[in-house]
Amino acid sequence: DCDIMAAHDTIDAVEQEIKNKYHILTVIHMDPIVTDDKLTAETRERVAQLVRGIDEHITIHDFRMVPGPTHTNLIFDVVTPFGFRLEDAEVARQLRALIRTFDSHYVPVIQVEHSYI
Repeated sequence: DCDIMAAHDTIDAVEQEIKNKYHILTVIHMDPIVTDDKLTAETRERVAQLVRGIDEHITIHDFRMVPGPTHTNLIFDVVTPFGFRLEDAEVARQLRALIRTFDSHYVPVIQVEHSYI
């Protein structure tokens, strides 16, 4: 919930600082999420509970809902701990199956990331 132009300026500045300090190019982007919609908040919490059911150390972020005429995409990132016991594809498969059990019109679009701390 911020000024998009200010956020873009901050991102550009961080990319430039990394380039100058470490001599590498980075691409930073932000994912727009709705923060004041009751259905989105409730659905995000249901998905977070399902994630914790797989493992309490898994988290989600950048959750958004994109409705369409036949289904609603649930787009979000999942973060697994370093050395997690399940492969990324298995984490995504289990989550897709669990989400479809509470609403078959939801189509999960999941990006699995790894925490290295």
